[in-house]
Amino acid sequence: MSLLPTEVELAIFYAAFIFWLVFTFGIERMIRGNDPRGRQQTREDKGSLFVISLCTFSAVVVALALGGTNVTPLPEWTFFVGILLMFVGMFIRGWSIRTLKSFFLFSVGVVQDHKVIEAGPYRLVRHPAYAGAILTFVGIGLALQSLVALAILLLLSSLAYWYRIRVEERALIRDLGQPYVEYMGRTKRLIPLVL
Repeated sequence: MSLLPTEVELAIFYAAFIFWLVFTFGIERMIRGNDPRGRQQTREDKGSLFVISLCTFSAVVVALALGGTNVTPLPEWTFFVGILLMFVGMFIRGWSIRTLKSFFLFSVGVVQDHKVIEAGPYRLVRHPAYAGAILTFVGIGLALQSLVALAILLLLSSLAYWYRIRVEERALIRDLGQPYVEYMGRTKRLIPLVL
């Protein structure tokens, strides 16, 4: 990562990156809490969890490799913006998971007594947890100060979550019916008023 001008910035990046890994593989599950509602009624993942895992892992590996090169470098200030966006993205994802609690599943499915939630970030968009994840990947790309790394992270994470959203919305329309359809009419998928 020769584009990072100081050892302090290098340490900041790796600390933020390790925190993201710990957040993704541990803290998210603690935020969600136990599932008092029992077993899932349906599982409709259609491989979307695998697609997200494969795309994001591949994108991160390639981005980290490109981050230390001089291929399409970004200005130094993008490092600090990137670190900030990583934490904003994790905050949005954590807030989303905490809002849904036991309704949040890591694979697509519907639990007993599932209902449409419109509190917290779900007032603004239908999939804020995915928006937070994509924002975190944008932050990683900016912090690596590489336009190519940023493009790969944004493209692969967006494609993976686009597929997941399509699968998930079909399942939610089928299982939650008209309340979810009406909610879709009031909200955008990822960015308020835009997308």
